[in-house]
Amino acid sequence: MLPLQTSHNLHEFLKSIQCQRGIDEKYNALTCIEGECTSCGNLSLFPRCNNPNSPDKLVQWRHFTDVNVVRPDGLISRRPILTIEATPFKDLDYYMQSCLTKYKLHTFRQTWLARQFRACKEDFPLGTIVSVMDFAENYAFQPQDEIQSMHWFNVQVTLLVHITYRHAQLDVDGIESTEMERHVVKECHFYVSDDKVHDTLFVQHCFRLHHNWLSSRGIKYSNHLVWSDGCAGIQYSNNYSFTLESFYKLST
Repeated sequence: MLPLQTSHNLHEFLKSIQCQRGIDEKYNALTCIEGECTSCGNLSLFPRCNNPNSPDKLVQWRHFTDVNVVRPDGLISRRPILTIEATPFKDLDYYMQSCLTKYKLHTFRQTWLARQFRACKEDFPLGTIVSVMDFAENYAFQPQDEIQSMHWFNVQVTLLVHITYRHAQLDVDGIESTEMERHVVKECHFYVSDDKVHDTLFVQHCFRLHHNWLSSRGIKYSNHLVWSDGCAGIQYSNNYSFTLESFYKLST
């Protein structure tokens, strides 16, 4: 069995199983990321460490598996559960291969989005507000001393986290942000409600609350850039976003 090169972190590991990037290149070629490259495609650079003398030797490893769980409200949802397996190494090898291409794509998107957001936050123009928002998990309230019937019922609330970045205004913040000397103000807003439906109506309502709060403080802006998780459901889908934009203009 040949010795394997050890990677100290996932970044080094992904780098070792793809073609080497050029000096001025930030990312690997798309064919490398998608596993279609003639040099590193089909995980040809992925290290193998099967021992031919003991092909059926069991190894213990852990991974997350989606299972059905019953929520407090009685509905069934899919949740990842950490599972411990004891299988021949070839099964672990096959499982890792099946995950690596997806993980390479996930890492590329995460890195690209992080750099885009960093550039947006550092360079957004005057008169612009940058928002980052996402729903947290629903929170359940549990009384310290509960009656017996409360065992089958709990009160939950929705928490929407909304972080904004804006340029400082002299009349609001005591200092003026300019092109030559930028002063960015970070503010956090939290919307708590017993409405547990994470839909576009909830988001629209929170945007209007935020706009009213800005107006009450005399904060002026002409553009609003919103970063979300790109939910494929009914929160930030494009058709709802364009509809919200049209109503949001009217409300301002």
